[in-house]
Amino acid sequence: MYAVPDVSVVYASGATTFCSASGTGTIVNFTNTPGNVPTMIVYSSLKASSGPAPVVTAIGDGTVSSLAATTTVDGSREYIECSNQGTCNRELGECVCRLGMKPSDGSKDAINGTRADCGSFGSNAPHCFVSTNDGFCSGHGGCERDASTGAILTSCVCTYGYQGPYCTEKICPLGVSWFSPPTATDVAHSYMECSNNGICSRSTGTCTCRPGFEGVACDKVSCPVEGGAVCSGHGSCHSIAQMAGMATGLNNWATSITYGAAGTADTWDASLIQGCHCLRNYYHGPYLSDVGDFFDYKCGSAYCATGDDPYTPYQKYTIQKINCTATKGLLQLKFRADSTQLFDHEITQAQLKMQLEALPSIGSVTVEFSDGTTPSAFFESGQARGLCNVTQATIYFHSELGPLPTLEAIPYVDVQGGGLQTFVGSIDTRTIQLGTKENVECSNRGVCDRATGQCKCYPGYGSSDGNGSVGLRDDCGRIMPIGAGTN
Repeated sequence: MYAVPDVSVVYASGATTFCSASGTGTIVNFTNTPGNVPTMIVYSSLKASSGPAPVVTAIGDGTVSSLAATTTVDGSREYIECSNQGTCNRELGECVCRLGMKPSDGSKDAINGTRADCGSFGSNAPHCFVSTNDGFCSGHGGCERDASTGAILTSCVCTYGYQGPYCTEKICPLGVSWFSPPTATDVAHSYMECSNNGICSRSTGTCTCRPGFEGVACDKVSCPVEGGAVCSGHGSCHSIAQMAGMATGLNNWATSITYGAAGTADTWDASLIQGCHCLRNYYHGPYLSDVGDFFDYKCGSAYCATGDDPYTPYQKYTIQKINCTATKGLLQLKFRADSTQLFDHEITQAQLKMQLEALPSIGSVTVEFSDGTTPSAFFESGQARGLCNVTQATIYFHSELGPLPTLEAIPYVDVQGGGLQTFVGSIDTRTIQLGTKENVECSNRGVCDRATGQCKCYPGYGSSDGNGSVGLRDDCGRIMPIGAGTN
């Protein structure tokens, strides 16, 4: 058998045959196979004293009267490259033995042989290797000693971070292997040098990662680089676990999603798989000083401005109302994931408009206060009562199209005694008209150039204000006068 170079076989109790009527015990000693050898599997076509006709079977199916193989002594000899007495030449796959060590026959007596494993002693084998001027074991370990006599033996015991017969080889960082043979049912991804994704430099103890991986242990998937910049310069690189913490749901509000927090085997890749998180900025168009939105795996493709299709008439903007009654205190308004600064309950009509339009998720709105009798223009002047001392405030959304989430009011509560006024009163917000205008790229009247993020309008269409008139959205949402061209 190729896998068994040499064994000794002894029949117990003076037996002369492998099987006998009274039973024979056979001891097989794997003399030249180091390590803990697996138990043999015995197959037989022997017929029992009674039973079916002879057939080759494995142990335990009842066709054999008594036949079994067990391990009586587990092998404790090392089974390591170059017997830990040399270094492996990776290009040739050959051992370079340290001074005085030679090929062996694989036996525990370290007899000279043909295994080329540095496992036998030459005539001048030293007791413990001295490397140049660094002292015993190159200054990175000590000589192994006999446990009973204290005598110096041939091998070095290296300090942490070093290995090899001379303790000259540095160990590289360990990481979860991306591919390694399973060690048990559904158990894989053991820790290995350079995560089995790179080559270890024994002189420096550093990993050279294969393309597509990074990290000191080559354990992380690299994010794509385009134009010399990670994620094309339009995003940032994050792990799956980090992405989970950045996840948003309805209205772009943060979610409670996690990945890998429990440390289960199913989420072994939580901090290792990385990808691009692309910039999203509620893009309103290139002429409105907005930073564009980007997508794809490398954040290399740009979204274009969105707008209302001018050929779907009789559509409406979203309108919302705020009803507030308060005697004092501060509050905020939240739209999607953005919140205004804290403002006083008596904020004016003009000031509220400024607060809302300062949010990244809102371009332009009209704000009208009303107490049921006073004209809106009076409140616009800033001479009248503030938000929470009027009947209601009406918010008209102009730049945000389609159905929109309702503004959320957040009354301030001073829980730390910082001196800011706790809101005392009541406030509610509601949508009284849901927007029906489309919010589609290039208003369905052009093609998006993904490289520039600009719409190429079909003939006869140009940039609008989101309501069919001249504007700066660059959205192809305006029907141009005959002969005017595009944009």
